[in-house]
Amino acid sequence: MKTLIIAAFLVFESHIWLCSQSMKEKLQGEWLCHKIETRDGVDVGLSDYLRYRFRGSNLFISNNPIDRGGFQPIKYTKKGFDFLHGAFTIQSFEVQVHGKDSLEITTTTDSGLILHYSFINQFHFKENGEQNPTRRIYRFKVVIFDKASVFDKLKQIPSYKSNLTNDILPSTKKTLNSFLAPPWFKRHEGESFGTYFNSEFSLKSAYNVDSVDNSVVIDFNVTQNGLSDLRIVNRVNYEVSSQIFFLLEKSKKLWKLPKERELPPTVPLRLEFEIIAGEKNINAVSPKH
Repeated sequence: MKTLIIAAFLVFESHIWLCSQSMKEKLQGEWLCHKIETRDGVDVGLSDYLRYRFRGSNLFISNNPIDRGGFQPIKYTKKGFDFLHGAFTIQSFEVQVHGKDSLEITTTTDSGLILHYSFINQFHFKENGEQNPTRRIYRFKVVIFDKASVFDKLKQIPSYKSNLTNDILPSTKKTLNSFLAPPWFKRHEGESFGTYFNSEFSLKSAYNVDSVDNSVVIDFNVTQNGLSDLRIVNRVNYEVSSQIFFLLEKSKKLWKLPKERELPPTVPLRLEFEIIAGEKNINAVSPKH
């Protein structure tokens, strides 16, 4: 009987909390997407990480745990929120908040498809202990483009630089590990880790990286003072591995532990970079076969 009374009280308390708050107040914080379905209940197969972060009247959307995400000004409504999608189109989102732990968002795409997003509060994945925190593992695909022959003559001009020699894509899967509260990477407002990586990585070819295990794996820790204890766990060759190691070492002061996430004083990370040799021409970018 006592247990039932406590449970009933918690449900009542949650109901009072929901009724007493505005939509803006209810949505503040970070929410992790764990499912996307159509109106008919068909799972669209979300496998990668996706986070919505509401702060004030801005929505930050990120598909990479260590990025703050690009922000979008939003207008709160009684049923959810709106934001400007494209140049002149307002996209509406209807929200159902279920206590402090989960919410559901429904919206209609430009093509008329109705999508239903299910989110869990980031604090649901808060670690209990600080003595031995779990190592967060985040994965990326790095495509290194070999120069196509169309650039051969331009290479002779010292001042010429191609606008793209590599590209990095987040490929962190939606898992309990990736849902743990992460540190942040930040150099400039709105800049992602991928943008930083592309600006610092300078190899002009993949040096025939074709091994079965073609991933550079690097472990390190993040504290309030930034990145420390860099260690290469797996390398593909000296050229590629050293480039990635040194650009991370250069980023030591760009890693932060956000106070609002209540993280341990030291958070261990592992970044895995799958290296892919690619070809670039004027019309298309594609992996080599």
